[in-house]
Amino acid sequence: MGVTIVPMTDSDVEGAAAAIASGPVFQRYGIDQTSAVELLRAARGTIAVAKDDGAVVGVAIYWIDGSVPVPAYLRILAVAEGQRGRGVGRALLRHVEADAYRRGPNLFLCCESTNVDAIRLYEREGYVEVGPMPSFIVEGLTEVLYRRTLGPIRGYVRPE
Repeated sequence: MGVTIVPMTDSDVEGAAAAIASGPVFQRYGIDQTSAVELLRAARGTIAVAKDDGAVVGVAIYWIDGSVPVPAYLRILAVAEGQRGRGVGRALLRHVEADAYRRGPNLFLCCESTNVDAIRLYEREGYVEVGPMPSFIVEGLTEVLYRRTLGPIRGYVRPE
């Protein structure tokens, strides 16, 4: 796999939106190509894309400028249809973690409760369920809050 993770540029927006819109979980939230483009253009924080042979195959939207106790939050991680199961999501996740852990020891994310592939990835990568949040974003859908930590906030030494 020759995937590289880079900051999103204007020329990446359509491909990143396609990765989001291709995900069944995002479709349950009513996100299509047009609304995914709008979401990307309006997003605050950092947007990184995974590219393979120049094509966008995944995207992560996250912020690391929050205040304690949630200084880092992964808002969206999406891998394009046909690219899942190749390690793209894991590569994006590790990129986000490296960025987040330069700021503090915790990274939080929410995952829709029926998104079993994503839950499997997060739990394999050391994320622990904090708890469910029914109808948090959309009535009838349950988000589950997860956290991965390198230790307590007090005394945390940032990696070089």
